[in-house]
Amino acid sequence: MNLREDFLVAGPALIARLKAQLPPTVFVLSAKDLAGVKEAAQQAPAVHVIYNAYAPKQGANGAWSGIEQTWLTVVVVRNVVSLATADAPMAEAGPLMAGVIGALSMWVPSGAVDFQSIHLKPSPPAGYTRAGFAYFPIAWGLDLRIRRGR
Repeated sequence: MNLREDFLVAGPALIARLKAQLPPTVFVLSAKDLAGVKEAAQQAPAVHVIYNAYAPKQGANGAWSGIEQTWLTVVVVRNVVSLATADAPMAEAGPLMAGVIGALSMWVPSGAVDFQSIHLKPSPPAGYTRAGFAYFPIAWGLDLRIRRGR
């Protein structure tokens, strides 16, 4: 990963890792893949990889030492068995969430020039729709180094 060439280079790396580690029946999609897709036409089960934000990190001397990017992996399931409760979607999402966490925890991408570490962060709450879709976000902090010069 090289931040100088592409500030969002982590996105494709996260997607590639999840595609390699999750069952082939799970769709792994970027925000670009989802642009303009109506909810009813969404593919599920799926994991959406979405850039959220970044924050600068300061070193001991006060100089910027790097950044922390926040990425969301949103597990999406559709289950209309029990729309009145969240039991069915939670039962379906739980193993997929465990798979996402297992795939990314302690992972170091190959050729990661600027990558330092990945860690879980507090996530937004889960969301449920009347159409039977449920969204379970998992937030990740990616610590990336800022290098000087060319």
